Amino acid sequence: MVGDRVVSDGLRAWFDSYKGTGDGAPNLEAFPEPFLGDLFAQPRAVFLALNPGPVAPPFQYAGGSFVDEIKAMGSYTEWASSWPYLREPWGYNRHHQTRLGFLRRWYADSTFSGKEMLAFELYPWHSETLNSRFRWSAEARYLVDRHVWQPISAAGAEYVFGVGAPFEREFEALKMPILGLLGVGGEPVPFEKKRRVLVAQPARGVIALAMNNFNQAAPPNERDTKVLRNALEERGWTPSWADHP
Repeated sequence: MVGDRVVSDGLRAWFDSYKGTGDGAPNLEAFPEPFLGDLFAQPRAVFLALNPGPVAPPFQYAGGSFVDEIKAMGSYTEWASSWPYLREPWGYNRHHQTRLGFLRRWYADSTFSGKEMLAFELYPWHSETLNSRFRWSAEARYLVDRHVWQPISAAGAEYVFGVGAPFEREFEALKMPILGLLGVGGEPVPFEKKRRVLVAQPARGVIALAMNNFNQAAPPNERDTKVLRNALEERGWTPSWADHP
């Protein structure tokens, strides 16, 4: 918040997991964004991203409007709970709005709101693009568990959704317990579109889905959402509240 660009020793292994260069280099001029949403509002689901993506300097650099908001609110956690990318001054955000729409389909609830949704990053530092693979050391995997999976479980969230082909690789590289594979190359599931879903359980009470939609960047449509949910229920791959700490 004061323009410091040093990565603390306690997070160095996490930071060093990614070695992007040029436009893909981590941008330490912007503050890291590990999560978004209200951790204490009994969120039901989480959308996972690889990292926060490109920077908007007027918002995320020292002196930017979001930095000023964090200072005024007193903490990053308080600021994140306001869902800053779903309100002014940011305005419309297609990425998060699309995912909110998917969760309304998933829960068959048109009133599902941002208060019930969290977003977490596997790697919380911004970059304009990603041009290198993540290399997760044992210490880095521990930090991801501590700062991603355990907070998600403690918040009471049921499902974690990663949309895109890379999440399948990252779930395996992070050595998450894998429950199974549905769709292309796995157990047959009557999806309308070409899809593959890797199902994992990264923490107590949490089911994580790496959804490889091949050439589709968006979450599944309404029909395939129902098919996927039914497939999970048939196999007993559903979160259990009794498993939460």
